[in-house]
Order: sequence, then structure tokens, then C-alpha cells
Amino acid sequence: MLLTRRYPAWGYLIAILGSALVFVLRDTSDNPLRGFFTSLAFLLVVLGAGLVGGWKPGVLTTLVCLVNERFFFIDPKHSFSIPSGSETMRILLYGASGIAIALLCEGLQRAWSRVAERQRQLEREMAERLAVAQERLHLVDQLRQADRRKDEFLATLAHELRNPLAPLSNALELWRFAKNDPDQLDELRGMMQRQVRQMSRLIDDLLDVSRISRGKISLRTERVELRGLVNTALESVKPVIAANDQRLEISLPQEPVFVHGDATRISQVVGNVLNNATKYTPEGGQIWLSVAREGKKAGISVRDTGCGIPPDHLSSIFEMFQQVDQTLDRSQGGLGIGLTLAKRLIEMHGGTIEAKSDGPGHGSEFLITLPTIDAENTTETESAPSAAAPPELQRRRILVVDDVHESAQTLARMLRAMGQEVATAHDGYAALAHLREHKPEVVFLDIAMPGMNGYDVARRVRASNGSEAPTLIALTGYGQDDDRRRAQEAGFDFHLTKPASIEQLTSLLVGASGTVAATHS
Repeated sequence: MLLTRRYPAWGYLIAILGSALVFVLRDTSDNPLRGFFTSLAFLLVVLGAGLVGGWKPGVLTTLVCLVNERFFFIDPKHSFSIPSGSETMRILLYGASGIAIALLCEGLQRAWSRVAERQRQLEREMAERLAVAQERLHLVDQLRQADRRKDEFLATLAHELRNPLAPLSNALELWRFAKNDPDQLDELRGMMQRQVRQMSRLIDDLLDVSRISRGKISLRTERVELRGLVNTALESVKPVIAANDQRLEISLPQEPVFVHGDATRISQVVGNVLNNATKYTPEGGQIWLSVAREGKKAGISVRDTGCGIPPDHLSSIFEMFQQVDQTLDRSQGGLGIGLTLAKRLIEMHGGTIEAKSDGPGHGSEFLITLPTIDAENTTETESAPSAAAPPELQRRRILVVDDVHESAQTLARMLRAMGQEVATAHDGYAALAHLREHKPEVVFLDIAMPGMNGYDVARRVRASNGSEAPTLIALTGYGQDDDRRRAQEAGFDFHLTKPASIEQLTSLLVGASGTVAATHS
């Protein structure tokens, strides 16, 4: 390490002290041994000064000793290192020796500096390679965990989709035995509707999480009243609570609480949290829902007497695919995305959501906070969404196009039950032929059809009919934003994601009536 760094000050100090030492060791006697040590001391001082301080202190030592040669240079007969010769020759030999040693020290220092720099470079490269190797190992471990979680998610997805399929299948088998029992038919119908809503909710949650992750979701914010949104969320959860024989206690403030947000998304969050409470609360359990305002914030609390949350899960309960109950016997585990979706939507509103629990078996509480706004100049109609009376539909000629015969026939029956005149087709070519001959006013058109897909059919209809084209409604299982954009570019007026409810069909036909009227005016 000494040769890899220079200490000029120490080198000059050695040069001065060493020159003084050589002066002290000088000998004018006839003792050859004393002369040898004097010459050796000179060479060692030059070497030490050069090694410590570089070539400059070594040369300085040589020059100082040469200037004072009359004090320490001895007669040639007293020196073993200097041959006989003139006084000038002896001085030149001593000077050359000193300068050679100083330059040798300089070369050694530079060589060792290069060696040290190369060593540091190798150490840096080794550290970088070790960091890359560790990062790769970490990445491999993350990929393994992601692959494991993917497999768990797919298994859970299959489990959760089969859960509603089983009662649906059973209800269909029971239907033929209950055709003369109206009460049992109503019970089966209600159960089937709940299971279909459950499947639709799972798929919608998946799509919403994907949209949020890609930054494709936007909020339609307005002044909304929180009590009305909570009541809207309760409508979808009360049948499940009743079926599980659970008790629900609701506490709402007397005064309206207003927030600036997306009414649909806030209701969705409250519904997700309530669904989570019903899943993990046993039959006969208790659920509390309360809304309160504290200063500039509104709090929504959902508390239950369910299985509770372990303390080490409280920080990760809102992560994707995380679930408290990972056992195989859980009956309603869900996909582990409802709370993730709730957290991201609430954060988009500038609010927070947190989970509290005293541990397994002690229930849990989820607290949602949202910033409030003043209720000044707010009319009563803004306090809660009002349910308008269902409009009376005008009878129209409708064509349903779907390559799945059962899907086309059941949708046609639903539309006929709503008082519409309906025909069906099962491919794009048959649809175009029917359009040319019968000229329907509204067309429900499936997208994923063999031969000619729905986009191609829509483009041909728009190209051949222009402003006289019927109202085109895309009928598809694809519900991403990009799918809606493609449908609009192909010429569709509306986009309908399967399965469709009576309410959705009614709303679309009302919109289609306006479109048709505008088209023919």
C-alpha cells in the first residue's frame, strides 16, 4: 500500500533528516567500514525518500548530498562501492546512483498504482457482477413466486367460476320438477339471478383492475350524496346477507353528506367491502355499516364478526390476489382482487381505506375516508340518485345475430317478452341478407363470429346504407376500452357486454329509439 500512494511532505522530511544523518556518519579516517556505512546510508535515504514522496524528494536528497560532498564523501580507498578515479568521477557516480534510485522509485510507484487501480477495477467488476447475479436470483425468485401466484389465481378463478355454475346447473335440473310450483320457480329464478350477478361481478372486477393498472380508467366526478350511494351498494348485498342468515345493522347520519366523486365507483367500493364482509362472516353473524362525518372528511365503516385478520396480513390485505383464508374448505374465498380494486379507486378519489382487526376469530373492520364538500346551494335532487319509472318501449323490428344459437334464441325471447318484433341470424352473410330484405330498425350483432366477424358486418352495413343504416349494437363478451373503441370505429352505435339484463336492454332500446329518430329526421 505504501507504493500506491505518495506523501510528498514525508518524502521531503526524510530527505532532510537523511541528509543530516549522512552528514553525521561521514568519516575522514582510514576506516573502510565506516565509509561503507556512509555510502549505504546515502543510498537508503534516497530510496526511502523516493518510495515515500516520489522522485522529487529522492533527487533533492541526492542534490543536497552532492552540494555537501566535501563533508561526507570519503576517499576512494574507504569505499567498497566507488572505484578509484578523479574526484569529479566519484561525484558523478554518486549523483547518478541517487538519481537512478529516485527514478526507479518513481517507476515502482507508477507500476504499483496501475496494479492497485486494476485491482480496484476488478473489485468493482466483481461487485457489479455479484450485484447482477443477486438481482438475477432475486428476479428468478420473483418470477417463481409470480408463477406460483398465477397458478393459485387460475385455480381460484376456476373455483370461483364453478361455484355459481353448480347452483345454476342444479336450478336448471330442478326447473322441470317445479314447473307447477310458482313459489319454487320464483326461488330458483332469484337464486339464478344472484349467481349470474356474482359471475359478472368477478369478470368486471378483473377488467377494472386491468384498466387501473394500465391507467385506462377515468372517473366521472360530480357532487354526490354519500347516503344514496351506500343504499345503492346495499341493494346488491342484501340478498346475499339474507341468504346467509346474517344480521345487518345500518347507521346513517340525518344530514346529507356530500363528496366529489364518481357515484358508480364509490358504490362499487362499498359493495366490494360489504361483499368481503359477507364472505368471511359465518351464518348468523353480525355486520355493521355506518356513515359519519368528521370535519372535512366522511367515514364509511364496515365491521363484522367474521374470521378476522392476522396482524401480519393487515399490511398486505390490499395487495393483488391476497386472501386471509387460503384453505381449501373456504366456501366464498373470491379472487383476492376486490379489496385491491377498492383501495385503488378510493385513492383516485383522494381518500384512504384501512383494515383493522384484533386477530383471527375477532372479526374485522374496514374504514373508508373521503374528503367532503359543502352542501350549500345543493338541491334535493342531488342528494341521491332517483329511480325513474321504466319507459314504455316502442315496438320495433329487431335482428339478433349470434353464431351461438342458444344465445341468439334466449336474447330474442327476452326482447319478444318486452314487446319487440325479433328475428335471428347466425352468421354475417345471413345477417346481411336479412338486412337487405327486411330492413330491421335495430340490430344486436355478435363480434366473434366465424367467416365474417361483427366488425366487418357493421362496416358493410354502414357503407351500403349510409344514413339509413339501422341502429347497430355490438353484442360481445369483450368489454375492454380498446374493444369499445374498435366497435365505435367499425360503425356501432352502442356496445353491450354479455350477459345482458332486462334493465340494460331497456336502456339500450330507449337510446336506440333516439338514434333511429335522429337518423331518419
